[in-house]
Amino acid sequence: IVGLQKSALRWISELCDSGRWTLGDTVVAPDGARVTYRQWNQLVQDNFERYFWIPLDPQDDAEYHVNSALVNRRGIYRDTYGSSAEWTDYQFRPNIPIAMTVAPELFDSEHTLVCLHKMCAVLAAPLGMRTLDPMDMRYRPYYNNSDDSGDALVAQGINYHQGPEWLWLTGYYLRALLQFMRVAVEKKGLEAERALRTVYHELHANMVNLKHHIASSAYAGLPELTNKDGAHCHDSCESQAWSSGCLIIALHEMAQLEVTVHQVLDSHV
Repeated sequence: IVGLQKSALRWISELCDSGRWTLGDTVVAPDGARVTYRQWNQLVQDNFERYFWIPLDPQDDAEYHVNSALVNRRGIYRDTYGSSAEWTDYQFRPNIPIAMTVAPELFDSEHTLVCLHKMCAVLAAPLGMRTLDPMDMRYRPYYNNSDDSGDALVAQGINYHQGPEWLWLTGYYLRALLQFMRVAVEKKGLEAERALRTVYHELHANMVNLKHHIASSAYAGLPELTNKDGAHCHDSCESQAWSSGCLIIALHEMAQLEVTVHQVLDSHV
C-alpha cells in the first residue's frame, strides 16, 4: 500500500510541478499542518527503507526499527509496520514486488537484490507465489473453502492468505526482476554482463511451467491459485484474468527490454 501511495504521490507532484494539477498542492496532516504533495512524497521516500527493511546483520536492527526478538528471517522487506500484533510485521510475504514495480525509487538496490533472491528461494512456487513463508508458524498451504472443521487456522478457507500460491503475484515478481535488469543495463563492463545473463535466464526459466500449464489447460489460461508446490486447488478459479493479465504485462516489459539486453551483451562478447 505504501508503494502504491508513493507512486500516486510522485505522479501528483509531477502534475503540480507542470501546472496540470488544479485541485491545490497541499493536504492537511494529522497534526493540522499543511504539507505539499512534494513534501509528502519526500517523507515517504526518506523513511521507507528504515521502517521496512530487515537487515542481514542484527547489529543494524536499531537503525531500521527492528525488534530483534521477533525476526523470523533476515534480508527481506517486511509486509507491514505497526501491526496490532507486532510479530506479524516480520512475516515474509510476496506483496513487496508490487511496491518494487510501481515505486522502485523507494528501494536500496543492494537490499532489493538480496530480498528477490530470498523470494526466489522461499516464496516462488512452480506456478504462483507462496502467500506466506513456509517457515512461518501460520503457514497453511492447502485452501479448502468447504473445510468445516474446528481448526480456526483453515476452516472455511480462512487460510486464503496463509500459504496458497497466487499466480497474479508471479507477474509482479517477474516485473521486479525486470526492474533490476534495467539497473544492470545502466552499469558498465563485466558486472553488467553477469547481472544481465543471470536475471534474463531466471526470467525465462520462470516462464517454462507457466507456458506448459497454459498449453495443457482446458481453458488455455492460468488459475487463481494453487495449493502447495503447484498442486491443483479445487476451490480456485481455473482461469482468472488477473493471473494472465499480470503475466502479459511482464511479457510486454520483457519484450521492450530484450533489444537493449542483447545490445549490452553483444558489446561484451
